Amino acid sequence: MNKSDRRAERYQAESRRAKKKWNRICIMVFLGFLLLFGVIGLLIFLRPTRSAEEKRNLTSFPQLMASGIWDGSFFDGISKWYADTYPTRESMISAGNSLENIWGVRTAAIYNGNAAAATAGAGENAADGSADSTGSGTGESPTGTESVLASSAASSDSSDSGNLMDSGGGAIQMTPEVAGTIYVADGSGFELFYYNAEQTTHFAEMLNSVRDRLNDSVQLYAMPVPDAFGIMLSEDVQASLDAGSEKEAEKALFDQTGAGVHAVKLYDLLRSHNNEYIYFRTDHHWTQLGAYYAYCQFCKEKGIKAHSLDEYTKKDFGEFLGTFYTASNQAAELKKNADTLYAWVPLSTNDMKYTGTDGQTYDWKIIMDADDYDVGGKYSCFAAGDEPYAVIDNPKISDGSTCVVVKDSYADCFVPFLTDHYDKVYIMDYRYYNGDLTSFANSQKSCDVIILTSIVFAQSADRANMIEALFPDSSSQ
Repeated sequence: MNKSDRRAERYQAESRRAKKKWNRICIMVFLGFLLLFGVIGLLIFLRPTRSAEEKRNLTSFPQLMASGIWDGSFFDGISKWYADTYPTRESMISAGNSLENIWGVRTAAIYNGNAAAATAGAGENAADGSADSTGSGTGESPTGTESVLASSAASSDSSDSGNLMDSGGGAIQMTPEVAGTIYVADGSGFELFYYNAEQTTHFAEMLNSVRDRLNDSVQLYAMPVPDAFGIMLSEDVQASLDAGSEKEAEKALFDQTGAGVHAVKLYDLLRSHNNEYIYFRTDHHWTQLGAYYAYCQFCKEKGIKAHSLDEYTKKDFGEFLGTFYTASNQAAELKKNADTLYAWVPLSTNDMKYTGTDGQTYDWKIIMDADDYDVGGKYSCFAAGDEPYAVIDNPKISDGSTCVVVKDSYADCFVPFLTDHYDKVYIMDYRYYNGDLTSFANSQKSCDVIILTSIVFAQSADRANMIEALFPDSSSQ
């Protein structure tokens, strides 16, 4: 063996030793991480009970029962609990989503929102449970608390209704309004809109029917609210996604309503402001700024003067990650473009009362301090979120003027602006309230009825039927 061959052999031997040493180090590091994560997984006291980003309560430890041990469900429950409540789970999910973006630049993506949001559980439209009720009060109800809560049949619409859960004192936590197909582009989420002419006609017929059942002295206002898809995206992009036109839907709806239905048309108005922050990027709702422009349009239709936005006190409640973020499997591009939740406090009063599903009436705030709310639950700072029934009594007006708002969650940030124009504002969520609003509205000295719902939900026959059921034909009673 010559000198050159000996050098090559030594080099190869040293390389093998170095490789073995490196392999041992990698194995030790890997085992160290396994041990570390195993220890973290055993730290029971660090396990979370709620996911702020997914807006849901996490899986609880299963109850020990002989039947569960026998059929194996107890051990399945432990496995689900362990995985769902792992102390660093949310950070690991976020890291995983961020890692996916390294593989390439995505300018747009489409998510199946219903499938993703189905895992979210309760909590989107309510306080996070940390905001306690400040008292019970004795708030008014037009039909009594025994008829305030809707029957379970009213929750049949899977897109939005869902169950009610007691959050332990305070605002009710509800199954979130889940979005359908979500289009994410430029750091913003949009729910694809599909126009249904038949359902639009059905909704118009409902409005006409309600109008016929109310006295002539009662003014009926219809406010279908466009969403960000119809307002913020160009018509070319909407067409490229084979979606429907919200402008066409609004026109078709009001082409079929009678003269007695005041049409508060919002599409063109909001479109003219689409260079402003009028819709959330990570949530399906409009911002309160968007609701303010709708309030101005309502005042124009009613013939009253709207307050200037700078007359109100503005609140900044910080970062907000909404339903699109949850339903898109926590898309990293949405988190990087997180929303900020701003709110404007009414001029005359910030006090209200709401009746929860327990039949109790609670003192609350029209604009609740949401600084300590979950990052995904801050929208519920507006008018107590989605409660069955609420009332605002304005101490500065005593002329008997009444406003009845029949609504879904889009009205939550709109209602505060009505406060300063009426003696009393009654708020009924048609998904959860059950009462005779025909008799109530007709008995008032002066009454405006506002039916405010997302234009997406106005495509649903179930929604129209829910609203119409609140206005029974008095002639048949």
